[in-house]
Parts: sequence; C-alpha cells; structure tokens
Amino acid sequence: MQKKETNPFILTFGKEPVEYISRMSINDEILQIFQQDNPNYQAVILTGVRGSGKTVLLNSIIETLENDSANWICIRLNSSRDYLHSLAAKLYAVNTLQKELKIHFNASILGFGVSVEKDNRTEVSDIETITEHLLKIAAQKRKRVCIAIDEISNSEDLRIFAKSFQMFAGEKLPVFLLMTGLYENIYEIEKDKTITFIRRAMKVTLEPLNLQTVSASYKRIFSIDKQTSVKLAKLTKGYAFAYQALGYIFWQKRKIDDDFMDEYDRYLSEYVYDMMWKDLSEKDRTILSAVSECTEIASVKEIREQCHMDSKPFSFYRDRLIKKGLLSSPKQGYLTFALPRFREFIKEWELFESL
Repeated sequence: MQKKETNPFILTFGKEPVEYISRMSINDEILQIFQQDNPNYQAVILTGVRGSGKTVLLNSIIETLENDSANWICIRLNSSRDYLHSLAAKLYAVNTLQKELKIHFNASILGFGVSVEKDNRTEVSDIETITEHLLKIAAQKRKRVCIAIDEISNSEDLRIFAKSFQMFAGEKLPVFLLMTGLYENIYEIEKDKTITFIRRAMKVTLEPLNLQTVSASYKRIFSIDKQTSVKLAKLTKGYAFAYQALGYIFWQKRKIDDDFMDEYDRYLSEYVYDMMWKDLSEKDRTILSAVSECTEIASVKEIREQCHMDSKPFSFYRDRLIKKGLLSSPKQGYLTFALPRFREFIKEWELFESL
C-alpha cells in the first residue's frame, strides 16, 4: 500500500509549516540591525492582524541567531509570566554565564530550585542586579543576548521589565528585544508614558503576501495550471493564515467548488474571524457592517451614508480599522476589506444575530 503524502500546510498558529512564504527582506533587515556594531535599534516590534505570520517570522529570526551560538544567546519569554524573573532564570541556566558569577545570591528569588554553595562572595538578592551581572558576563564573553516575547500587551510586568531593559540598554549592554503584538495592544502600550522605549522601538507592520509569489507557490506544490493557481492566490488576498488554510483544503480536495468554499469560510471563521469580531467595538462593527453592504471597492461617502456618520468621527474609526488590518484603501477616498471572505463572514454573522 502506497504511503499517503503528508499535507504540507498546517492550521496551527506559530508553528513553522513545511510550506510557507518567508518574508526574507524583513528577516534580513532585522538581523542586519541587530548585528551592527552600533545598532540603530535594540528593540523591534512585529505587528499585524491575527494570522499575518508574526510568530513565524519571530521564530525564524530567533532560530537564525540560535544557530550562531558563538555570538548569540537567545532567550524566549512567556508573555503570561513575570518577564524579569524569567529572564534572570533563563540567563542563569546558560552554563557559560552561570559558572562565571562572582556573587552568591538567594536562589529562591529566581523562582526555581538551584543549589548554590556559600562562600565569601558578595550576596545579592535583587533580581534586576542578578540579571545585570549575567548580561555583563555575556558582554565580557562578546556575546549578544536577544530576548523574544510573542504577543505583548500592556501589563505591570511589562512596565517593570521595560524600565530594566532601558537601564540595560543605557549601560550599553549587548541586549536586544524582539516582540510581536496586535495593533490595539501596541497602541495601548504606546499611550502608557511609563513604557517610553516602545515608542522608540522599530515597528514593522506585516503587509499581505505578494499574490504572484502565492500563485507561484501553489502552482509548484500542486502542479496545477497558472489560471487555477492565480484563482487560489486571489482567494487568499495575501493573508498568511488564508494561504495555509486554503492550501490545506486544496491538498485534500483538489478542486474549487461549493464544499471547498464552505470549508474555507469555516476555517477562517473558527480560527481567526470569530475572535477578531468579538474584540471589536460596537462602532467598529457598525462601520464594517456598512462596508459589507456597499460595493466591493466603495467610496468613503457611500460608506458614511450607509452608517450615518459625519466625516470627522468616521475618519478616526476608518484609520483605526486600516491599522488593525481589517480595511485597506486601494485608492484615495475608497475602502475595501483587507481580509479574504470577511464580507461573507459579516453577512453570515448578521444573519444568525437576526434569527
């Protein structure tokens, strides 16, 4: 019996699939910045809509640095835990740093079990001081430290960590920060005057994938004609998750029919759109619903009339929805949905709400 080939597309967020379209230009730009003798930025934020590929890109960059272990130490932090304590614990776990410590400290501070023999070394119990010592050892060994945090949000832990990171960077320690976050979370953080380094960080918004590249990828993987591959690519609108979901379904069905589209809509809804919709304000939903009632590419005037809004308040929400990655402006004065099948999703949601 012939062994069935494994589907190269996946629906799991954050995990690097067998088939994916890399963002080499962004990847290389960030790596070049971090590897400069006098880097312009020591903190980079990757932002974009859910499913745009932020986590995959972060992992790709970190894996490249991890492969250069002679020069880099990479620390991945869990965004739901205490950043500073986790950083200290993971730095301490690096053998080349631990054995060079010239201080004795209360290991319970780190929140994990470790045995440290007492001697005549200076005792330290402050977590920030411990972290600083470990980073100085890394500097002495000519190693740079890259800290990766996926999906940051405004929190007390982030505020504490931010102040420490600013201090480490101010002391010219070789510490770098790579983060991902949704637009709305980054916006909330930027409003917090205690986290000023976020405003100064390099921000990279992940744009849609190039449709020609998506089409070529499908054509190669499925050995299909160009007309079909272009049709598939257009159905994704360059949305990274859609590229995976559509590829996953086509691998199984090998044809575009009503069942194919129903399954595609279901994956988009269950994995991303339901959550996106729940996170929106009532006014955001009102505007998006108005867009769904207009032509494919609608004028701002047409949309405003549909949702009965004046120009000034509408402009605020329009700009926010564009930054959130839900709307795009193909030409001045016009709007359309940035995400594939989002119009259909809204209409189905409204149908269920009306029954």
